[in-house]
Amino acid sequence: MNTIVYKNYPVLVVDDEAINLKSYLRALKDDFEVEGANSAQEALEKLKTKKYSVVVSDQKMYPITGVELLTQVREQYPNIVRIIITGFSNFEAAVKAINDADAFKFIFKTGSVAQDLRKVVKEAIDYLWDREERKRLQSLLIRENRLMSLGRLVGALSHEINNPLSAINTMLQFLKENPNNREAVEKTYEIGLSEIDHLRKIISRIGKFSDADSLTKSDVAVTNIVSEAAALFKEAEESKKIKINRQGIQQYHTIHANGYLVMQVILNLLLNSAQAIKDTTPGNVEIATEKEPIILKDREGKDAQYVRLTLKDNGPGIKKEILKNIFEPFVTSRDAGGERRAGLGLFISQHVIEGNHGYIGIQSKEREGTTVTIDLPIA
Repeated sequence: MNTIVYKNYPVLVVDDEAINLKSYLRALKDDFEVEGANSAQEALEKLKTKKYSVVVSDQKMYPITGVELLTQVREQYPNIVRIIITGFSNFEAAVKAINDADAFKFIFKTGSVAQDLRKVVKEAIDYLWDREERKRLQSLLIRENRLMSLGRLVGALSHEINNPLSAINTMLQFLKENPNNREAVEKTYEIGLSEIDHLRKIISRIGKFSDADSLTKSDVAVTNIVSEAAALFKEAEESKKIKINRQGIQQYHTIHANGYLVMQVILNLLLNSAQAIKDTTPGNVEIATEKEPIILKDREGKDAQYVRLTLKDNGPGIKKEILKNIFEPFVTSRDAGGERRAGLGLFISQHVIEGNHGYIGIQSKEREGTTVTIDLPIA
C-alpha cells in the first residue's frame, strides 16, 4: 500500500490578522508544505500561480469574507479541499456559512485551534489521497478490462481469420493444379472473393472495437438516445419486419455516458432483433425504462443510482448453449442461411456499456423472445 507524503499536498492558509496567520503557519510547517496569504485577494493571486491541494481561510475578513473566498475557490478550482475557521458562537450560523462555501470541514476558534487545524488538514489530505487512489485503481481496472477484452478478441480472431485464409490457400492450390478447368476456376474465383469479403467485414468490425474506447461522456437524456437509434433503424431494410414500442421510456431519466456509442449499442440490438424475428408476424420490440432509478454497486463498490433500459422482442429466442457465451467475440445466435457473419456486435456492445461504467445482460429462452437490460449511471 502506498504511503501518504503530506508535504506533496501544498496548503494555503488565509487570514487578514497577522498574529493568527503566523500562529497557523507555525502549527502546520513541520508536517505540511504550507504558505500564507494576508487577504482573499492575495490568496486568489497565489492560486493562479501554484497548484494547492487545501485552502484554509478565516471566515471574518474584509472586504472579501472567508465564505466568499472559498465560494470562488470552489467555482474556479473545484478539486481543492476547502476548510474554514470561524469565530461564530452560533452553531446554525456557522453551518450556513460552511454550506455556502461547500467546505470540507470547519474549525471553531478556541484555545486548541492550532491543534484542531493540524488534525483537520491531515484529514483533508487523507481524503484527497483516498480520492486519487480510487481514481488510480479505477484506471487500472479499466485498463485490465480492456486488456482482457483484447485478449478475448485476439484469441477468437486468430481462429475466425484462419478459416477463410485456409480456404483461400486451398483454392489457390486448386487453381494451380487445374488451370484449364474454366468452370471450376470461375467457381473457385467467386468463392475466393466471398472469403476476402468476409475478412473485410471482420476487419471493419474490429475497427469498431477500437472506436468503443472513445469514451468522452456528457449528461444526455435516455429518451433522446433511444429516439435517435430508432430513427436510424427505420432507414434499415430490416426495420420493415418489426414495430418499436417506446411508450415505456421515462422522460426525466438522464445518464452520464457517451450518448453516441450508447445509441450505437441500441441500434445494434434493434438490428439483432429484426434479423432474428424473420417471419414472425407481427414482429415487436418494446423499449422501456424503470419508473424509478435502481440502486447498484458502482465501480468503487458504493451504492449508486442507475437507469435500467430494457429491450424486449418477441423473436425465436436464443439457445441455452449459445446464450452462456453470447458476449464472446464471433458468437452469433443467427441462422444466416449458410452465410457466415462476423459476430462482434454484442462483444463490442458489452465493451461500450462497461466502459461507460454500466452493465448489460441478456435473458432469453427458445420460442419466448429475448430481453436485454442495460444499466447506466444517472447523471
